[in-house]
Amino acid sequence: MDGTSVSASPSQGPTLGLPDKADRLCPGRPAEAEDLLVGTTFGAPRPEGTSMATTTERPAPDDPVRRILRAPVASIPAERSAREVAEELVADEVGAVLVDGSHGPVGIVSERDVVTALATGSDLDRLQAADLMSTELVWADPDDGIGDVARRMHEANVRHMPVRGASGAVAGIVSVRDVLDVLAAPTD
Repeated sequence: MDGTSVSASPSQGPTLGLPDKADRLCPGRPAEAEDLLVGTTFGAPRPEGTSMATTTERPAPDDPVRRILRAPVASIPAERSAREVAEELVADEVGAVLVDGSHGPVGIVSERDVVTALATGSDLDRLQAADLMSTELVWADPDDGIGDVARRMHEANVRHMPVRGASGAVAGIVSVRDVLDVLAAPTD
């Protein structure tokens, strides 16, 4: 490897010696900002000043997607190499990164895109994020229902959907796994 250490923990399995995920997504954040990051646990703290409700109730298909979106969203400049995209996916423990242009996101690269490039013999150091990205982004609004977002993801054949906030900026992202956790959850 390139200096990245790998260690094994009996309780957690192998771990890469990479920077903490929160440090990668929010460089320079104070240690006490940990509670501002959105986790996978329902009722996880959300950033202050947002309209995202904090609740311990399990989300339902009719609930707004804001209940399950993940933020902050990993992103990378379009000119970065495919290898750097892969490193970002691993470091941030995510399945997709948005590709930034001069006026916001211009595409998305998923781990599947990187694996396809590898399988076809592409040189990850010469290929850029712009070469890998899908440019037809399918967006959700924070108030869209989770079930509606799942249907739109299925129709568009996408596994990750960015969520656009009221200001037009990226508010978060949802994955097919996020919506499946809601749709496949046992009912009372």
